[in-house]
Amino acid sequence: MILKIRVAPLKDNGDITFAKIVLYHDTCLDQMEKHRSILSGNHTLKCTCGLEVELPVEGQSHQAIVRIAIGSEPGRVEANQVSCNREIEYMALLVA
Repeated sequence: MILKIRVAPLKDNGDITFAKIVLYHDTCLDQMEKHRSILSGNHTLKCTCGLEVELPVEGQSHQAIVRIAIGSEPGRVEANQVSCNREIEYMALLVA
């Protein structure tokens, strides 16, 4: 399965933080919840459909999402760069 995450462009690039970025699982309407682990610093994305994705804070996936939110082109993150509760080939990052 190809996991598709839509990234909403930031309206204000003044203070760029991951917390301000809005993400959607491509097949669902609700915005994904974001939680940050106090212990590891990793972000977990949760969708209402039960999908969960963990992003290492220093990893390629985290950086790619931020770049897309500030105006970069869509991207791709390999499955070994994220932890997901579903089997995925890769994570496609699209502009919402």
